Amino acid sequence: MLSLKEGYPYGSESTRMVQGIMFCLPSRRRFIPYSWLICSEINERETEIHFHYTHAFVTVTGTNLGYIHEMVVRYELYWLREVAPPASANPNDPTVRRIEINEKVSD
Repeated sequence: MLSLKEGYPYGSESTRMVQGIMFCLPSRRRFIPYSWLICSEINERETEIHFHYTHAFVTVTGTNLGYIHEMVVRYELYWLREVAPPASANPNDPTVRRIEINEKVSD
């Protein structure tokens, strides 16, 4: 089932495994394949996710990010973008406020 609801900060595909995540930042887009993912971690309040990749470190901050983290664990997330939630948004829906991508520098 494809999930592309208006105003949602993510796209998912649960009928097949996707190849990676397209991170959509205000100034650029960056595709990172799932094959580069080493691990992902989410804090207890579900306000921050850390993606550890072989070539980069990605931090996603927002609210109610548990659902997004679960999609990543199942390799079902195919895009993620920063959004300002509309005033009428459900407070239980995931909100991505910031995506930060840092390239790993070799020694």
